[in-house]
Amino acid sequence: MFFVKFLEKKFTASLVFYLFLLPLSLMVITNKLLTIEPNKNKDNRIKHNKAKLLDKIDKKVINETKDIRIINPKNKEELSELLKQYENLELNEKNVLILIKICNIQFPEIVLKQAKLESGNFKSRMAKINNNLFGMKKPYSRETFATKKTKWGYSVYTNWVYSIGDYKLWQGFKTIETKNYFSYLKKRGYYTDPKYRKKLKSIKLKDR
Repeated sequence: MFFVKFLEKKFTASLVFYLFLLPLSLMVITNKLLTIEPNKNKDNRIKHNKAKLLDKIDKKVINETKDIRIINPKNKEELSELLKQYENLELNEKNVLILIKICNIQFPEIVLKQAKLESGNFKSRMAKINNNLFGMKKPYSRETFATKKTKWGYSVYTNWVYSIGDYKLWQGFKTIETKNYFSYLKKRGYYTDPKYRKKLKSIKLKDR
């Protein structure tokens, strides 16, 4: 009789132990299964995390307009890699100025005024359909981001950010040795309208 009671107590204790241990073991196994991923899924997760990080960087750059990182690409390839990061930016005055500065385009505020004038404040058909903010015509010799041209010869870009990039290619990667950018524009044949300078000076920029 004593032996039977002993076995019953031992069985009860073992049962309680295993009932406690079983859920704990299942939780550990489940967690391990959830954390184990094939290499492909892991690579996709890394790419996704990089994309999320890039989105955060973009938003940070857009929100902190007083602390813009100036990047100085040395050639078209570097410029292209830079522009790819900003293809999802909304087209507006603030973002255009930010990208102009990030690309280290010289005389940024005058260039912003050019973009506003040439694109009808970013609302013209050329700006919306052709992503051309500066009325640039497709060049015959210099490097360009234009993918094709209209029947009137104006450049067509896959995204408006490449219109900014094309302006940088037009300016070049060397320092422009002048304090009078209006004269520089005229000398290079950017405009022929005698009132062009006056029109640019009359454009008011939003507070930044």
